[in-house]
Amino acid sequence: MRAVCDRHDVLVISDEVMCGAGRCGTWRALEHDGIVPDIMAVGKGLAGGYIPLAATILRKELGDTILSEQGSFLTGHTYSGHTTACAAGLAVQRIIERDSLVSHVRIRGEALRRDLHEALNRFDEVGDVRGRVI
Repeated sequence: MRAVCDRHDVLVISDEVMCGAGRCGTWRALEHDGIVPDIMAVGKGLAGGYIPLAATILRKELGDTILSEQGSFLTGHTYSGHTTACAAGLAVQRIIERDSLVSHVRIRGEALRRDLHEALNRFDEVGDVRGRVI
């Protein structure tokens, strides 16, 4: 995917709002595929659901281009730079690192998927149980 986008001068943009921030056993879900996006949207896991927080992360070269052309990043979202949200996000990220939670997800993730499938498979209302097989 990366090579095709590079060949056609197309940016790789990943939406990791639901699956990033360690939820797949790596900080970025696309790490499993060896893909480094140009632009990445992250959220949800950043502040652990305690308060809304999201971010857009870009490669340095793109950031430098935007800054040189615009002088700043033009945003105007409701939660932009909210100090409480940023403090919560920082605290959550410190706990994730301190308690090695990303590696815990990697170690326990498949067992959780298997156990959920086993527990819920008998219900017609549950179509399937999915997870990232690492």
